[in-house]
Amino acid sequence: MSWQKSALERLFKYVQIESETGNEKAVGEAVKADLKAMGLLPQEDHAGCLCGSTGNNIYCHIDGEPGAEPLMLEAHLDTVSPGAGIEPYVDGEWVKSRGNTILGADDKAGVAVILEAVSRILGQGLKHRPLDLVFSICEEAGRSGARHIDPKRIRARKAVVLDGGENIGRIIAQAPGMNTITAEIRGQAAHAWVEPEKGVSAIAAAARAVAEMELFRIDPETTANVGSFEAFGQTSVICDRAKLTFEVRSRSREKLAEHTGRILSCLQRAADEAGAELVYKLHNDCPAFCLPQDRGTAKMVEDMCIRHGLAHCFTKEGGASNANIYNEMGIETVSVGIGMERVHTPQERLKLEWFYECIQGIVWLATEELEDIDSGCLPK
Repeated sequence: MSWQKSALERLFKYVQIESETGNEKAVGEAVKADLKAMGLLPQEDHAGCLCGSTGNNIYCHIDGEPGAEPLMLEAHLDTVSPGAGIEPYVDGEWVKSRGNTILGADDKAGVAVILEAVSRILGQGLKHRPLDLVFSICEEAGRSGARHIDPKRIRARKAVVLDGGENIGRIIAQAPGMNTITAEIRGQAAHAWVEPEKGVSAIAAAARAVAEMELFRIDPETTANVGSFEAFGQTSVICDRAKLTFEVRSRSREKLAEHTGRILSCLQRAADEAGAELVYKLHNDCPAFCLPQDRGTAKMVEDMCIRHGLAHCFTKEGGASNANIYNEMGIETVSVGIGMERVHTPQERLKLEWFYECIQGIVWLATEELEDIDSGCLPK
C-alpha cells in the first residue's frame, strides 16, 4: 500500500469517529492504539475532568539522534458540531463530507498528518530528531485542553501546530491575543408612569456606554466588537438589568490591554453617571504572539520549504489557535497549513495535494538538518 493511500484511510477512520468538543475519548483511544501499533508508549493526563471532556490530552515522546534538537508536533482531537455521522468521500482533488455534517479535517487531518509522518519515519528506519507528539482536547472550546497541557511532559522548545489552511508553507508566526468582557449594568426598577423618577434605566446607561465606544477596526492590528446586548422587561417598567458581551483582539499586547481598558472605562462612566452599578468579568482567552521570521521555528519551516521547492509565505492569523498557548508556555510554536478549507461548515473540504505535501514536509522537518542545534528566540 502506498503511503498516500495509508494516509487517506487513516484520515477517513479518524473523521468517522465522533469527537465533538467534550466527547474526545473514542478518537483518543484510536490514536493511542495506532501509536502502540508502532511500538510507541503514549500517555495521557487528566485534563478531561478539568475541561469537561470524556477524553484527555495525549502525549508521546520518541527518542531521536543524540544532540539533535527536539521538535513538538501538535493537533487537536475535537471538532465543532455537527460532527456526528460524518461520511467522507473523495471528489476529484478534494475530500468532502456527504449530508449536512462538517468533514472534521479541522483537525483530524492534522492528527492524520502526524501519525502518517511518524509511521513513515519509523517504518523506513530514518534518522530523526527527538519528537514530542501532543494531541489535545477541547481546542474549539477556548483552547482549554492546551491550557491544561503539562509542560513537564514536553522536552521540545520548538513546535509545529498542524491546524491551518492551505499548504505547509503557509507559516503562521503571528496571531492576536483576545480578551472577552461579560458585563452587567444594574439599575433600579420603577413604574414608568407612576414614579419614573425613582428608576435607573440599565438600558439607557448601557446604550450610552456603547455609543461612546470605539468599535470594530481600531487599527491594522486591533479590533473590538460588542457581541450581544440583552435587556428584557415590560414596557411599563424601567428596566433594571442589561447584559453585554465584548471581544477585543490585537496582535499587540499593549494595545489589547489599552483598548480593553477603554471599553471598561466607557461602561463604568455610563453606570456612574446614571447612578447604576457595573459588574463585569474580564477573561484573557489567549495571549498574542509574534515570532521572528529569520531564526527559530519559523526559519526552520521556511528553510525546509526552500530546500524542497515548496510555495511558502509568512502570514498573520486573525484568530487564535493552540499556538498562542504554547508560545506563552515558552515553546516557540508556529502553525502551518494542512490543506483544509471552509472549516466549521458542511462545505468543509480538504485538498489532497496539500494534505500529502504536509505529511512529506513533516517527515523532512523531523529527519533533516539534525546537526542544526538552534534554541530559537521567543519574544520577551
